[in-house]
Amino acid sequence: MLIDNLSQLASASQRAVIINVGTKLVSTLALLSALRYSRMPVLLIDCEAKDGSFNHFDALMHRYDFDLMKAPLCSHGKTLDFLFERIQADKLLLIDSDLEIHSGKVIEFCTEYIDEPTVFGSGFTDGPAWLMDPVFEPDGLRGALFSERPWMPLTLLKTGPVKEALQRGKSFAHFLLNNEYSVLPKFWGNVLRRITKRGPAKLRRNFNALKPALVYYDTGAQIFEYLRYEKLMYFVGLPEPAHTRCVTHFWGVARHTLNPQDDLGAADFSKVDDLVRHRLESVYYETF
Repeated sequence: MLIDNLSQLASASQRAVIINVGTKLVSTLALLSALRYSRMPVLLIDCEAKDGSFNHFDALMHRYDFDLMKAPLCSHGKTLDFLFERIQADKLLLIDSDLEIHSGKVIEFCTEYIDEPTVFGSGFTDGPAWLMDPVFEPDGLRGALFSERPWMPLTLLKTGPVKEALQRGKSFAHFLLNNEYSVLPKFWGNVLRRITKRGPAKLRRNFNALKPALVYYDTGAQIFEYLRYEKLMYFVGLPEPAHTRCVTHFWGVARHTLNPQDDLGAADFSKVDDLVRHRLESVYYETF
């Protein structure tokens, strides 16, 4: 169904969501795998794609049962904030537009424990880790602690706890936290940061038994931190490397589409199109 806003969607126990930002080819693979394996209604949100995506997915609705909506192009975090604040569903399965699900087993795992009262999400956990590769240097992230979060390409989250986190001022948005002098009152911490960049580790806040100078909150990390370590709820997750057993993530395709200069950790784009077309034709019988 083509909708103009989220209020037109019927209330649902759970719903899968894919956000397309101009990656028509891989987004089609993500959509068809979600329709085949998720066993839940699927919403595809098209964010001002310039590659003919909207007309393409509008045509696909004649053959497949899913919902389609246009939305402004914003950062991933802000789009997720908007989504969770307004959608009427008890749980949302977030599926990256550059991800293919290979079987229903991973969805069964995600849904097996999600209804426990103290659980807020399930899927895979990403981090914590040190960002030491030189590739992080241009963005000022090298040496930062990557804060723990759900592995966002595929995660199932309860909307109730997430909405509470949003109401508390938390966000899915990514940001870099300067942890120097953070145990001091805010005024004195800011003064000392202006005078000297580095201070003794004892004046830094503790993160997972570590005292980093910088902490990088990638998309979803602040929501995770609040629900897991302030509300003491649980996330049922396998470690991120285990995802390769059940999904393929063409990492960086969407980010590269938005910013062609950004190749951080991205897939080999020269091979992705051919591989995705092969999967669409051989597995889903769609010629692209």
